[in-house]
Amino acid sequence: MIKKIIIFIFVIFYIVIGYECSNRKEKAEKISVVASILPLKDFTRQVGGKYVDVEVLVPPGSSPHTYEPTPAQLKRLSKAKLLVLNGIGLEYWDDKVIKSVKNPDLMVIYTAEGLDIINELHPGKENSAEKHEHTGGNPHVWLDPINAIHQVEMICTALVKIKPEYRDYFVTNKDNFVKELRSLDEEFRARLKHFTSRNIITFHSGYDYFIRRYGLKKVAVLEEFPGKEPTPARLVSIIELVRKYNIKAIFAEPQFPTKIAEVISSECGIKVAYLDPLGKDQDYSYIKLMRYNFSQLERFLKYEK
Repeated sequence: MIKKIIIFIFVIFYIVIGYECSNRKEKAEKISVVASILPLKDFTRQVGGKYVDVEVLVPPGSSPHTYEPTPAQLKRLSKAKLLVLNGIGLEYWDDKVIKSVKNPDLMVIYTAEGLDIINELHPGKENSAEKHEHTGGNPHVWLDPINAIHQVEMICTALVKIKPEYRDYFVTNKDNFVKELRSLDEEFRARLKHFTSRNIITFHSGYDYFIRRYGLKKVAVLEEFPGKEPTPARLVSIIELVRKYNIKAIFAEPQFPTKIAEVISSECGIKVAYLDPLGKDQDYSYIKLMRYNFSQLERFLKYEK
């Protein structure tokens, strides 16, 4: 009896040791990745699956226009294998941070490279010579699902370079996710047919790629440059445009103050609705976020005249 108990204890011991070794091996095999924003984190997880450990830099509720990485995040970067950035000046701190972490093994990719970028030079009397604070154009490329496909493919290429032995796994995941993104694009195009208006006013130029892809018309933006509120004259002009185009809602963003949107809402008797370009970390899904944004637009652009 005692012999059987001893044998049983040894069996359990070796099972536990084997499980721990397997766990350690799996953790060691994971690629340590840091992504600047939640959409890029989701793209990386969709492709990398069980072979990536991804941390996001800009937390939910913060704006990438103003956020700077913390010391703890810099420490994580010093040991990471891949830094996934958007580019086009969204991560204004990139050069400084990359140099400061001194990680020769860190691969850095700018996922917006190669896309058709919208120039951020705004014509007109008020700001004819002023440029948006972003370098080289509008950085919000991920808000167009077809652009997102390009970003996903760039992430896949980077992961394959780091762990070529998992190439088939990464490529299969990438292909499956690309199918979902194409399906999302088709869904949006079908739903757009029922819109009775395509005129919108947004907080800033974050949705220009979405607007271009789906044939909407940006009547105005509340802030032409992040952090710069409209002058009294521009505010009057926006109110006039709201009335001229029968605008039903001002589309604000949860990462920015809503004071100006609320002033226009009160003056014109319209709603303040929210479009979220980044989302929240808990149960985050790019596709769910984009469906939420589209439903917000649909709610105020699909109506009887």
